[in-house]
Amino acid sequence: MISHDRWFLDRIATHMLAFEGDSKVRWFDGNYAEYEEYRHKELGAEADRPHRIRYRPLTRA
Repeated sequence: MISHDRWFLDRIATHMLAFEGDSKVRWFDGNYAEYEEYRHKELGAEADRPHRIRYRPLTRA
């Protein structure tokens, strides 16, 4: 199931496949609140700051 509804994910999800920055995909056992707690432990204050995605150029100049 795909959802951006955090309330729904927190109550329904038993595990998550999180697509994070820099094209990283992380499997996480737990609900959304547990995932957010884990991210804060791992990244600290950086977890709350939005980051712009940087793409590689498709062609070389």
